[in-house]
Amino acid sequence: MAPVTPAEAALHQALALDPANFEARSTLFQIAFAQDRFSEALDHLRAFPETMHGDFQWLAHHADLLGKLGDHEGEIRLLRSLMEMQPQTAGLWVSMANALKTLGRTDQAVATLRQAIALHPGYGRPWWMLSDLKSFRFDEGEIAAMEQLLERGAGAVDSIPLHFALAKAFEDRGRAKPAFDHYAEGNRLRSATIDPKRTVLTPKIDRSIATFTADFLAARKGLGSTSAAPIFIVGLQRSGSTLIEQILASHPLIEGISELPLIPHLNREIANDPKLPPGDLFDRLAGLDSAQLTALGENYVDRAATYSRTDRPFFLDKLPG
Repeated sequence: MAPVTPAEAALHQALALDPANFEARSTLFQIAFAQDRFSEALDHLRAFPETMHGDFQWLAHHADLLGKLGDHEGEIRLLRSLMEMQPQTAGLWVSMANALKTLGRTDQAVATLRQAIALHPGYGRPWWMLSDLKSFRFDEGEIAAMEQLLERGAGAVDSIPLHFALAKAFEDRGRAKPAFDHYAEGNRLRSATIDPKRTVLTPKIDRSIATFTADFLAARKGLGSTSAAPIFIVGLQRSGSTLIEQILASHPLIEGISELPLIPHLNREIANDPKLPPGDLFDRLAGLDSAQLTALGENYVDRAATYSRTDRPFFLDKLPG
């Protein structure tokens, strides 16, 4: 189901003729990465010349892809190598903290974020990440430090997470007024960076309701992939979806494999597939025949398998958006 453009086909042909064609390999890596085909991107990256495998940029891409594919232990090993090369780069410490947090190593994540702040106090993201840890509470000195950074005129990129971190800090103390003020200012700054057209969901929701009717689904019953492996967790953000995921993932037959980007990516492929009849995503979904639905379903299952780290027969896909 995944469409291959003529340009991609030509690049694959170039590689078939000359596996050492680095320009073709590099371009295919960039295409796969941009389209969230992370397993494919990793295969291309690993096929880069051996002389590049110790380079900082190669290691950084490798670590990033392992993290996106759920191999956080492998990501941490590579990040340690990167941090030995550039110990003063605060962003590496933040990436390390995120991987540690994902693995439940909260104390190590906190220590790593504090090191990132020590290296670059005005960097907003580690402050926000600390506030996002449910068990963490800022002390008075840390609150004062964030307030001073804002008073000195931190840029918008750093001011947004600083406002949200301060909002959470005051909320934890039961101080509603300053908490609300910081939430409001953080949201004001954030909204200024977003195209208003991208925030309008009503037309998409209306089209979804009009397309996915009971009759639509009944007419396609039994079509698509026959795999019983995926378990989809759907609903609004902050509605308890993570709790449901954690409960289900505690079952010995079910694996939690992160919030997969696959459905949004498949939607984009369908919307942009030149081989499908004209129309928007919903028109095209409604027009898929039995063979196309099966291919679409199998494509999803095959891609999801690249994120799996166990032999459990069922997996969770939780992406409320």
